[in-house]
Amino acid sequence: MIIYNRTYIEQHKNSHEFKSVKKAFDWFIKHTYPTLNAQQKKKLKKAKRAHKKGHKLSIKRMKKILQTYGEFEVVYRFKAPG
Repeated sequence: MIIYNRTYIEQHKNSHEFKSVKKAFDWFIKHTYPTLNAQQKKKLKKAKRAHKKGHKLSIKRMKKILQTYGEFEVVYRFKAPG
């Protein structure tokens, strides 16, 4: 069990956790993309279209977009048995 202190919770109250970069990008397209201005949306037009049509969009490109429009970090966890 993980226990977070109040400061950590306040700093991360608007953050979301995902199992993959693709799932984070899905959430971004559904929730953050609609709030962007027209100029920002124009920059993401090709990436959004590729994502919606199921075309290949690289992990590197998705990470770059997520980092541009918000705080994005990748966390790897390993727990040894026993």
